[in-house]
Amino acid sequence: MDGTNGPVSGYAFSDTTMQQVFVKLTAWDFLSGNVTVRLRWASPTGVTTNEVVWGAQMFAITPGDAQSVLTDAFATAATTTTTVNSTASGDTETIITITSVDSLAAGDDVWLRIYRDAAAGGDDMTGEALLFGINVSYAANSGGGSGDVTGPGSATDNAVVRFDSTTGKVVQNSAVIVDDSGNITGAGTLNTKTIANFADPASPATGDVPYWNGTIWVPKCRATVTLASDHDVTSALTDTAVAQALRVGRHLVYVSGNWTTDNTARDFGFALNFSGTATMHMEGVVYATATTGTFGNVSAFNSMIVSTATASSGTPLAFRGRAEVIVTVAGTLVLRVDTDSDTGTVLAKAGSGMSIFET
Repeated sequence: MDGTNGPVSGYAFSDTTMQQVFVKLTAWDFLSGNVTVRLRWASPTGVTTNEVVWGAQMFAITPGDAQSVLTDAFATAATTTTTVNSTASGDTETIITITSVDSLAAGDDVWLRIYRDAAAGGDDMTGEALLFGINVSYAANSGGGSGDVTGPGSATDNAVVRFDSTTGKVVQNSAVIVDDSGNITGAGTLNTKTIANFADPASPATGDVPYWNGTIWVPKCRATVTLASDHDVTSALTDTAVAQALRVGRHLVYVSGNWTTDNTARDFGFALNFSGTATMHMEGVVYATATTGTFGNVSAFNSMIVSTATASSGTPLAFRGRAEVIVTVAGTLVLRVDTDSDTGTVLAKAGSGMSIFET
């Protein structure tokens, strides 16, 4: 074809007839793997839409083999469908990976057949396709210097490179991805253990001790929850704002608090309430088992730890207790309080709360 500033020559492949070209080469220093064929082509009439189906296949003969060069059969063909360049008569590249290489060995003579499969269902570009470039590449034994490597025609962005075979000169792609922040995905197993086994599903705090729950490592609960503000205590048994979520397992709970009266003798009580399912061994904390399997849902005042005292307004009176909570269904543990009067008793913010240790 005559261009504006010079000619462009190549092989013109019809869009209606199967046409082909043959290339002879010698596979010097071939190592192993596939053969990659890169084709460069364009539409001489300036077509800018639709696709061309290109194919390539080969046969290989080792000098001295009992095989005629006139009768050897081509191995299985490989095809690639490529959309033409959207620029009129623009340079288009097609990459064909030949996986059936006919037992190719270093130094073999290779006959390569390249064709346009105009009859294929995916070949719908009208007009000829002008093939003006053919490049053949493969993994080789030798390079330009010691340590040179060869690799695949394409790879996954950010993938970890792996050696292919034991030569130290051929690399391959991998499923392990290391992103720009150093995060790793696709690692599968580490020393036969799945990477997920070492994931932390919770939000650990400094000093948390992990334990194996049968599937993954998780941190043990270490929590101290305190009263956010003073709590007016009434004769109705109520939950305070001292609460902590507990998962399945064994927990030691230490309860402490300060309460004040209005210069009148008051009976003051406290207990624990749990929204899940658990059993409890107590030392100084009373609980009752409800029909839902929870404990601490007592309604009678005399079921609680009771302290009777008279104190000047604002003078704190201390209470404390300890319990072992064995959780079988996760839930929330809450401190409950009541008194024998609706007025005059306050649970103080300072010094009131729970310390919880998962064992």
